[in-house]
Amino acid sequence: MTSSRPLSDLSVLVTCYNKMEYVEVCFAALLELENRGAAVIVVDDGSTDGSSELLLSLRAKANSKIQIIKTLNQGAGPARRLSIEIAQTDFVFFLDIDDLPFTTAVQELLLAFKSVRADIAIGNYQVMQKSGSSLMPVSLPEFGQVSLRDYRNEFKEAMGWWRYIYKRDFLLQPHNMIGSAFEEFGTKKFVLDDLFWMIHLSSQNLDVLVSPTSLSIYHYNLPAENADERWNSYLKQVSFLPEAASKFLNFIEINNCDHNVLWMRETTLTDVWNHMPLLPFFTFHDSYFASFKLTSEVLGKNLAGYLRASKYLCVAVLKRAVRISRNL
Repeated sequence: MTSSRPLSDLSVLVTCYNKMEYVEVCFAALLELENRGAAVIVVDDGSTDGSSELLLSLRAKANSKIQIIKTLNQGAGPARRLSIEIAQTDFVFFLDIDDLPFTTAVQELLLAFKSVRADIAIGNYQVMQKSGSSLMPVSLPEFGQVSLRDYRNEFKEAMGWWRYIYKRDFLLQPHNMIGSAFEEFGTKKFVLDDLFWMIHLSSQNLDVLVSPTSLSIYHYNLPAENADERWNSYLKQVSFLPEAASKFLNFIEINNCDHNVLWMRETTLTDVWNHMPLLPFFTFHDSYFASFKLTSEVLGKNLAGYLRASKYLCVAVLKRAVRISRNL
């Protein structure tokens, strides 16, 4: 007999910060997940626009048991880690409050995940402002299981916490708590932790359940409003990447894990340098030279290491010049 609560061993962990205009639509979808047995935890990261109050009002009106926790504004990473600690179920799935889950698809992915011996499960997603689905790291017509070691680069590019279902115990393993590496950022509130999470995840030797390309488990929102403001905020975060990369690699070094360490170090350096040309050189020259320092530390403070770091720096500055010339 089919259970009326097929999602009873899943927690849906939602982060929210000043996105009041999306709260009502997302909350309705969260109620669908709750009605199928999922435990829903929303962590409001210090919203000041009324998001938290609206969430509480909607919960009371629906007589729901959705947990709503308001914290001081610390960024999505700490909010996400708090929700993982609070969750009690075997499996977890992440959302932002401006995303929209597809309840039946989430259920289908979870049931398939529980039927195999995989470490994590990945589903597709759709962008609200575009037609069609995104690209999967591995394109399959039906559910299939692959080894991450065979597709490291592809999974690294499949960005985000949100398209995966995880075993909660997996996320609680000390070497997977990489968010703690960025706690020393303090008031900087480093939020690009998903970039390092995907490097970390993809460097491990895991078995992954891959959904059919046609199965999208949520809508991702990519708003056009305040584009300039959001871009400037993103550039500020990019300027933190060398420091974040150093903290990330130090964290990995002191925590034992089944990593492909060489791939992880090379990928981290490449990702940092690929982001540098986004930054105006004279405004953010400190970030360029922090990347140079990081590279020489990772590759070795010797002639070969300094030459490689110099090459990265020269290529990044050249790419920045090309970006400027194309915008003239």
